Amino acid sequence: MTTLRAVRFAFQPMYSLHTGGVVAYEALARPGRGTAHELLAEARRAGRLTEVDLGLAAAAVRQEAERPSALPLHLNVSARTLAAPLEAFDELVAELGAAARRTRDVVLEVGPPFTHLPTGRLLDGMRALTEQGFRLALDGLGRGDLPLALLAQSPVDLVKLDRSVLRGLPGDPASTAVVEALLHYTTRTNIRLVATGIETESQLDAAQRLGVRIAQGNLLAPPAAHR
Repeated sequence: MTTLRAVRFAFQPMYSLHTGGVVAYEALARPGRGTAHELLAEARRAGRLTEVDLGLAAAAVRQEAERPSALPLHLNVSARTLAAPLEAFDELVAELGAAARRTRDVVLEVGPPFTHLPTGRLLDGMRALTEQGFRLALDGLGRGDLPLALLAQSPVDLVKLDRSVLRGLPGDPASTAVVEALLHYTTRTNIRLVATGIETESQLDAAQRLGVRIAQGNLLAPPAAHR
């Protein structure tokens, strides 16, 4: 298995479509060989998913501290990791302290698969983390297996709409309807919707016209080693 010391990170900004400014950065793992998905799949097979998942998050904090930013840092974690005991997050919390960051400076982006654990167990893990000060986001909406019951009950600040839905903009009525429905949901619940994977001007224009306020994608800025 690739050691975590060989993993570097690229940071991709998220932009406010209202002001045009950067509002946060997402840390994206770049292993020495293979992909982050393959690294986590290998860790899962070896029974080390939580260890590697949170080790990557801690490593991202260490690298980000080399060129610190005052903006929120988004870290990716698997839904299964939320079922781990709270002490499993001690290394991450310690790295945040060493970087002079607080837990509330971090958004944990929780990604699929979601359905391998009971919804109640996932919600308990989410609530425990929010009590520690972490903010949460649900990632991959439209791509993964996120149950609507979990979406409705999760104590999250953001939901990230997957690029697979946004590819249909602006011409596909079904894609437009999905974005409109999610905007209605997020407005009613005071949750922010992030459009990810923006690759064309037409997608960006359509997202703005629909009322999306935060976007991320290579059109705006690709992931980079330095911000």
